[in-house]
Amino acid sequence: QQIKGLSYFLIGIAIGIGMGAFFYLLYMTAIGLACWFFTLTGLCLLAKKACLSVVRIRQLQKELASFNASSKQTPNFEDSNPEVLSWHALLKSCESRHGDERFTDGDLGIEGSPGKLIKKVTICMPVFQCRLPSPKHPDLADDLKARLYPQHFIRMKAYCHLIEQNMGFDSRCGIVVFSGTLKAIAIKFLDDDFYQERMEDAVERAHEAISSKNAKSPSSNICRNCHLGRLRTYRAGTQVISRDGRQINPRLNSVVHHGKRKEMHSVCGDFFEWVAPHQNAIDQKLAKDI
Repeated sequence: QQIKGLSYFLIGIAIGIGMGAFFYLLYMTAIGLACWFFTLTGLCLLAKKACLSVVRIRQLQKELASFNASSKQTPNFEDSNPEVLSWHALLKSCESRHGDERFTDGDLGIEGSPGKLIKKVTICMPVFQCRLPSPKHPDLADDLKARLYPQHFIRMKAYCHLIEQNMGFDSRCGIVVFSGTLKAIAIKFLDDDFYQERMEDAVERAHEAISSKNAKSPSSNICRNCHLGRLRTYRAGTQVISRDGRQINPRLNSVVHHGKRKEMHSVCGDFFEWVAPHQNAIDQKLAKDI
């Protein structure tokens, strides 16, 4: 698709230059000059897209070479510890598809949709992506495992529970993929009762917090640098956005940025209809420093 788009771009440039040359040489009038002007303007506007396309094509070529060079690999279900895997090696050994459907459990009052589902025989593993904070080059397995926090285990267990309830597959394992890398970690739930109790307890406490009128806002040190609460420019023309398979109306905030007024929103703000005390929201005086 990237190569096809770049080809169309080059064809468009050739047509524009040809039309400009035709009118300019034939009539030597303002029509030819206007054609040249619009052609050059189009070149400037599309040059960035062409450069990004070339970079993306090279990136895809490297990923394809890595995929072809990798060998098959699956989680070791005899070991309950988190296991570092190659994402490409995992894809080679399993069937994968996007998690389009939304799973629910009315008894627990939870619902969700993992980004991808990986199936190996009778085992179905949910996949979600995790942002990798600094350091930027975590080459060692221990560094990757250190990026897993209790909330990742609870979230993964919830996905596995929903898959077992809605699809009937064995889901004793889930995969966390770190953005910007080809590394993944398998989280295994061989001691199912332990994580099931922790997940149910977390869900119960979450429902209590949501229904409580005295629920406290999180401290600013949690939200200040969280990427989910960072305000980003709202793209005009998209009235409804999609988050995890759900359509949610964005909560827009009008701010003045570099002398221009624009509408901004955040993932956290869209979900919970508030302005998270992220540092850029505090700087814009949209949120208070807690």
